Amino acid sequence: MGPEGVYARIRGGVIGTGMPAFTALDDATVWKIVDYVMSLGHEDAGVATGDPQKGRAIWETSQCGMCHTAEGPGGDLGPDLSHIGVQRSTVSLTNTLNDPGHNLPLDAGLQERATYTAYMVYRAVLKDGKVVEGMRVNEDSFTIQLRDAEGRLRSIQKFEVQKLEPEPGKSFMPSYKDKLTPVQINDLVAYLSSLGEAQ
Repeated sequence: MGPEGVYARIRGGVIGTGMPAFTALDDATVWKIVDYVMSLGHEDAGVATGDPQKGRAIWETSQCGMCHTAEGPGGDLGPDLSHIGVQRSTVSLTNTLNDPGHNLPLDAGLQERATYTAYMVYRAVLKDGKVVEGMRVNEDSFTIQLRDAEGRLRSIQKFEVQKLEPEPGKSFMPSYKDKLTPVQINDLVAYLSSLGEAQ
């Protein structure tokens, strides 16, 4: 997001997250923080080399909006991508499209207040042998709630569970490595990189 973007985030905070607005700090102090943050090591951000318009068409034909929101209504099984262009690098976006379960996001909205890793798939083996897979969204003394690949909330009684375990590397999002050509992935990344640019 560049130094100006970091400055804006520090000054204005991020609505809907734990990042507050630091309005009491003077400009010199904020710029010192910006300089420090910009000096930290980071991955190669890469450059979006594809065509965003073609990428938008791929978004639509691949039905990404069934699970994600971007530029209007969409699904909520996956993260909201309306501002993904300022949150993730082109390298990160490309890696996620090719291997979505490898590097799950650390947050999902107010994830710092949540108990479970965002979008981690869990496998519950019930005592009758039935298997239920889903993203763990809640747990209390008597039940565990998993959200399955169709978005349905499954509430399971704990006394029925024989085993509950995470499935690292697994994701409900399909890999596009063999579904799209490298050129199409570049176009889709260019479209995703354009989301949230004006923020």
